[in-house]
Amino acid sequence: MIRLPLQRTHAPVIPVITVHDLNDVAPLITTLAEAGLSTCEITLRSEIGIEAIQIAASLQLDIAIGAGTVTSPDQVLAATEAGATFLVSPGLSQEVVRSAQQLEVPLIPGIATASELQAAVALGVNTVKVFPIEHIGGLGLLNAFASVWTTMNFVPTGGITIESARNYLQHPAVVAVGGSWMLPSDALKAKDWSRVSHLASRTSQLVGEQQ
Repeated sequence: MIRLPLQRTHAPVIPVITVHDLNDVAPLITTLAEAGLSTCEITLRSEIGIEAIQIAASLQLDIAIGAGTVTSPDQVLAATEAGATFLVSPGLSQEVVRSAQQLEVPLIPGIATASELQAAVALGVNTVKVFPIEHIGGLGLLNAFASVWTTMNFVPTGGITIESARNYLQHPAVVAVGGSWMLPSDALKAKDWSRVSHLASRTSQLVGEQQ
């Protein structure tokens, strides 16, 4: 069993990033780190995702770089070799979980049902992403899962806003919250790092309230 460097007493927000221009990586990751965010996830939804992870990891900033949308064993290996310190998957795949376990790299697989959650437990998973949380039951679903699987750690993701994030961060079974509200698409397109900085700082303050 592999444990993630996340604690229920200090649940961070994980910005979920999809990079379309490699020139954006350094200023974006630097902005998030300087705003006080400790973790981020660069997805493999674009063809340059792996390269973006390499660049982000090479900056050696005080922010953990994860790889998101990991859906195959090949991506597990590529993302790990690129410098990702943790992996996030949109669903639950035995092959992906086993590949991550073999490499001893933390993986947060995605689940949406009780059956998937039970299967994750059987694979030795101790932390799952509940996705897309706002569209499948929100806090009510999370409460139901946590009442049955009392030792499981949860990372709600999908449709969360800065307003709703506060409620998830207060949940005792939540170790992190994933979202993109601090990365509006128009700000990224305009390379408006000051706006991203403002939203990331507000998010960092939100996390600080929970400590």
